[in-house]
Amino acid sequence: MSRDDWRLFIASYWAYVTLTDHCVGQILATLERTGQRENTVVIFTSDHGELVGAHGFITKYPQLFDEGLHIPLVLRWPEGAARGVVRQGLTSSIDLLPTICELAGVEIPDAVHGESLVPLLGPGPEPATGRDETFSEYDGNIGQAYSVRMARTKEWKYVYAPYGRDELYHLASDPGECVNVADRSENRPVLADMQDRMARRMAQTNDNTFGRFNVRRKRTAP
Repeated sequence: MSRDDWRLFIASYWAYVTLTDHCVGQILATLERTGQRENTVVIFTSDHGELVGAHGFITKYPQLFDEGLHIPLVLRWPEGAARGVVRQGLTSSIDLLPTICELAGVEIPDAVHGESLVPLLGPGPEPATGRDETFSEYDGNIGQAYSVRMARTKEWKYVYAPYGRDELYHLASDPGECVNVADRSENRPVLADMQDRMARRMAQTNDNTFGRFNVRRKRTAP
């Protein structure tokens, strides 16, 4: 792609973002006009981000960099959400179902893996409770060759693909995920911990995609 192609591509992406913002504004204006503003919970999020040239890619998958995974999550709850509060904790899209259930006064199903975000919505300091890890997965369209899994904490990210190298990024010092430190001997304990986290998660969700983690699961599952 030429420099002009990149400029057009990036400008087009931000044009879509601007259009989306305008459409959300129309929804909020309609709630106000119809008198439903104060009894309606509004949640705005996205199914994925976009690399937009980051790391040399213009697609959303199968690369599990934060540009594609770190998505917006804005919640407006007239009865209890503090206005303008920004939380820094880890969340996941699977947390939305239990959150909506709690806000609606509906019992959260036992099979749900997500965690309600309601404790994060009030004023004051961010609660100490919440997630200490998140996970992402992609299975592509043409089989295991394009399947990939990710485990993330606030400090580390681990990515596994069956036909590629392990990827480990120290997000505290490398937020751009530019240096893969999986092969460094001093990081072996961290790598093992992240692999165990992933194995436990795959066991919990009956994810049998990778034989390697099927073996690890037998050893690490509770």
